[in-house]
Amino acid sequence: MAPGPRAALGPAAAGDYRLREGSDCINAGSNAAVPPDVTIDIAGAPRIQDTTVDMGAYEGAVDVTPPTINRISATPDLLWPPNNKMVPVKITVDATDNDGLVPTSRIVNVQCNEGYVPDWWKVTGDLTLDVRAARHGFNADRVYTITIECRDTTGNVATGTTTVTVPHDQRKR
Repeated sequence: MAPGPRAALGPAAAGDYRLREGSDCINAGSNAAVPPDVTIDIAGAPRIQDTTVDMGAYEGAVDVTPPTINRISATPDLLWPPNNKMVPVKITVDATDNDGLVPTSRIVNVQCNEGYVPDWWKVTGDLTLDVRAARHGFNADRVYTITIECRDTTGNVATGTTTVTVPHDQRKR
């Protein structure tokens, strides 16, 4: 049996009742049923797009595809010497989205393999942070793992990570 209109909805459990791309309900309504004073849908988009009104309170399909993260890098990604100074780090993100627009990116988390001390890092901007060029003498390398969130215009999210390392020494570098 073919799925009915409900199967063509966005994630309804999250309160999203927009139609999914490819839904049979797109351009399947009756323009005559739209009152003349209703010119926009509940999201503020034009009520009739293309030639025929969609069935439902929203016009148009919902984008449920998250952005694609092609690459995330940190500059610098290696801190030497471990002199206990804070070093500015810039994150560069190469991400794309199916709508053709560049997703917004920001740092959402920083972790360190040597635990957490409040002044080891500080996020200073969406894609900038300061990290401390230090390490414990008894461990190998200190590795900061920085998590980046990329969000498209419809709220779909992808995350990825990059690292910044404070090496134990420079023998194998």
